[in-house]
Amino acid sequence: MELLTDRERQAKLLIELAEWLLRQPGRLEEGWQRCRRAAQVIAQLSDGWAKARLLIRLGEALSELHQQQEAERCWQEAERVLSALPDHWRKGEALSELVSSLAQAHRWHEAVRLIQGTWLQVVNRHAAFDYLPLAFPLIPAFPELGMALYDATCWAEAFLQGPSGPSSRSLLRARSSDPA
Repeated sequence: MELLTDRERQAKLLIELAEWLLRQPGRLEEGWQRCRRAAQVIAQLSDGWAKARLLIRLGEALSELHQQQEAERCWQEAERVLSALPDHWRKGEALSELVSSLAQAHRWHEAVRLIQGTWLQVVNRHAAFDYLPLAFPLIPAFPELGMALYDATCWAEAFLQGPSGPSSRSLLRARSSDPA
């Protein structure tokens, strides 16, 4: 693997090998060496998208092996790398992967903080819909969130259509007849 010139591929293979080694009896130290080497290779990557995704992947592997502190470091670095990248659909995908990893590890506070921080930076309708799926990994653990997001999306869509839009009129009628 050390002879590979494609650093991204090298990091992926090192992570896979580390996962395998860490599950083998008596090969723990060798597995940790591969994890450390994968982190070094990832640090050398110039492609922010690849770097963030590999850090997320390494964090997942470490989390599965109950190495929460090391996993947390990887996820924090992935978040830092992603925050420096321009808004783009790829950023939404990578952030979704990070939120999914955090949710799988039951790191709810970190996942919510990341989602809220991202949503607070939304400046247009397109970005809002790109980042809406960030909350989806939380819905299995918090089903009420799914309905709240649906209601909020309907409200926002009606609001954006303006006061004369058909959805706005029905929204206003529903609100005026609401006993609350």
